[in-house]
Amino acid sequence: GSGFFQNNVNIHEINLANNMVDSKGCEYLADMLKENNDSLEVLDIAWNHVRTRGAVEIGQAIGVNTSLVKLDLAWNGFGVEGCEQLSKSLVGNCSLMELNLTCNRLNDEALKMILNALKENSVLQKLKV
Repeated sequence: GSGFFQNNVNIHEINLANNMVDSKGCEYLADMLKENNDSLEVLDIAWNHVRTRGAVEIGQAIGVNTSLVKLDLAWNGFGVEGCEQLSKSLVGNCSLMELNLTCNRLNDEALKMILNALKENSVLQKLKV
């Protein structure tokens, strides 16, 4: 499982871009984000197979995580359904400053969800869609 990451307070950045991380991998990453709340600052899981279920898992995790400042989810094809949980979690997130959601089949509905969430989020400074 992800026990190593959950208990390791020395890891500040994880780059798993283009490593075929799927929704099951996202479950482990989400658990780590929920439990390791004070050291991990950057998570790059771009160009993977996150899809809807994985985006929901990561979205729920950023709702409670207080250390992550940069999250790259580009090129994961999660669409509107995955974006919904991410948007909900952005409302209460107090640490994420940079979020990359490019090339995820996001339509106007998804973009409206994100923009509505940002009305209540004063921390995010850089958003790529």
